[in-house]
Amino acid sequence: MSDEIQNIIFQYFAKDYTDKVSKEKDLKDYLYDYPVSELKKMSITNKLKKKVKKDQLVQHYIENVVEELSYILSFFSEQNIKELNYIIKQGEYLEIKVKGNCLLSIKMLNNLRLFKIGFVNYDKKTDILKIHIPKTTVNILKNIFVSKDITTERREINKIFKHIMSLIEAYGIIEERKLHDLYEEVYGYIDYLEFQTIIFMKSLTENLEHIFIEETRYWGIVSSEDAIAMINDSEYIESDYYMYSKSDLLKLHNDNYLNDYHSYKKLKKFIFDSWDIKKSEYEGFFIQFVMEYISLYQTNEVQARSNLLKQINDYLPAPADVISELIALIDDIKYDYPCWKLKGNKLKRTKKTQVKSDKINRNDKCPCSSGKKYKHCCGK
Repeated sequence: MSDEIQNIIFQYFAKDYTDKVSKEKDLKDYLYDYPVSELKKMSITNKLKKKVKKDQLVQHYIENVVEELSYILSFFSEQNIKELNYIIKQGEYLEIKVKGNCLLSIKMLNNLRLFKIGFVNYDKKTDILKIHIPKTTVNILKNIFVSKDITTERREINKIFKHIMSLIEAYGIIEERKLHDLYEEVYGYIDYLEFQTIIFMKSLTENLEHIFIEETRYWGIVSSEDAIAMINDSEYIESDYYMYSKSDLLKLHNDNYLNDYHSYKKLKKFIFDSWDIKKSEYEGFFIQFVMEYISLYQTNEVQARSNLLKQINDYLPAPADVISELIALIDDIKYDYPCWKLKGNKLKRTKKTQVKSDKINRNDKCPCSSGKKYKHCCGK
């Protein structure tokens, strides 16, 4: 991602970073900056009676902050913990000139503010990001970091969540109860309440989306609009879930998984035969754009084809017959790859894609007698 694009993304999310940050303030001072409605959302205070004053909320949080932070950090990823440690080692209070490249992720900055761990202010005019973790919080965090119990718990939660995500990514969108049932079939028993807690808390730290359809909660990696369209599709309704094995799920979300398919091997050979492309360039870009096409095709065929044609025109210019053959080969792959709208089953091939053979091979000598290969001469 270019620095320019990253900065645009950062500024979009950073517009809400408006805490009154000061290195002189402590945790209690920051809590008093928030309205009562915001303080009531914290997990340690949301069980208190409805009519409660700000003083009581702040005092209750301060008295239970060790328990609260220990609970929250058990759901953090290892990357979250590294970034949190980075801030503390820099001296708890940071002023960063963003310049298009911030060492801290948007996700981490959002987590700091969401869970009242740290407080963030971004001044767009000066491009300065201010981050402060109060001294009280820092001392608690240092003790939590060295706690073996919490570290072990965090690793176990992250392992469970990784397994949950493998199923969500495999099926695209899935109802919560069914997701739990499939998890147990593949990975073994897990209490449903524990399962719900992990997926909900991790959704806050990892920005995983969920939607409700007729009071049923679905978790997915597709937009709400695409999810609703897919769930209402007759093919989706009538399909039974394909049962993946652990090894299937492990392979499925590795780009190299495509290499298992004969259709993909044919595509790869065709691209190398037809264009001058280094292997490093291919693996860094073309695998990704094929995967993007396959993913988007499952929810929006028209948009998927439009994006594919644009990328081909931008990066793989060639005569019309070559482009036609390239698209046919890419289309072939979607019949081998699991389909979300069929709940993990594969699309049925209605008719075999025909690939032309009565043409000059790109590696043949050019018929114009130049002595060069066709792809380096008239085939450009």
